[in-house]
Amino acid sequence: MWHCRWDPNTSVALPEGEIFYLVALLRFCRPGGPAVDELVAQNGAILSACRANGYDYKAYFPSYRGGEAEWSRHFGAARWRRFVDRKARYDPLAILAPGQKIFPRAPAARPSPCSLV
Repeated sequence: MWHCRWDPNTSVALPEGEIFYLVALLRFCRPGGPAVDELVAQNGAILSACRANGYDYKAYFPSYRGGEAEWSRHFGAARWRRFVDRKARYDPLAILAPGQKIFPRAPAARPSPCSLV
């Protein structure tokens, strides 16, 4: 894919370089096949090998469980800061896209029932 064909103002994170490749691992469990935990471990080993060899890769949801440091690496420091700022500005209660678990849900500011009397 060509890097120049993507709009830089979107939140998509792309690897560095003008040309990049999409590789999708579509794993499934079948009777008598490897267990889910084994497949997840294999996926983790593939990502570890990419990191160890210095490949700039992007893994999409729900791959990141290490918190803000992993998301910052995924987006790049400047883009991550922009993403966080936009999320705080346009979705302060984190009600949009909760399934990705990028941002924890903020409790809604509700008045106490006793204060309404």
